[in-house]
Amino acid sequence: MPRGYELKGEDDRPEEEKYTHQIMASNFLIGIAHFLEVRLPERWRLATGRSLPEVNRTQTMGESIWVVDGHCTYVMYDESALKAYELQIRAYEGKGRNRLTPDMTFMKDITVGGHQGRVDRGQVYQGLFRRKSMPMVSVGFSCPYTKRSINVDLRGQMEGEDLDTFLESLRDLVCH
Repeated sequence: MPRGYELKGEDDRPEEEKYTHQIMASNFLIGIAHFLEVRLPERWRLATGRSLPEVNRTQTMGESIWVVDGHCTYVMYDESALKAYELQIRAYEGKGRNRLTPDMTFMKDITVGGHQGRVDRGQVYQGLFRRKSMPMVSVGFSCPYTKRSINVDLRGQMEGEDLDTFLESLRDLVCH
């Protein structure tokens, strides 16, 4: 082994830096309404998706306004690895209104922002005339503080370490 080099085990590697993404919608009447806040690894970036955020109902808690009913779409990408996924966030009033397609199957239970959540995996169909199947991972949970249910859907072929890292990032999600 050359002088000045040493082998590092997996436990000696530095933890990947994380960047906080505040997912919100802006409106000149109500101001800024928050969907959620998530800390993703620094290599993952978010870009505006195929549609602007849609907010149907909000709730004020303290100094923050939270989206109780609405949805938004982003593209989550890793430019260095040439990977991109569609990230869709939906908020619903009440508990447990997670809308899943019949092609979804249970994957596992996880903790999301301190709340009990579940991960489902399956296929969704996109397109009007030329419908095509796309793999999707859906994480659903309910927040009793804001009295809403939230689905975080990731569309695209995410597997292995990328999927584990994404699901681990949801553990520290802020939803209230």
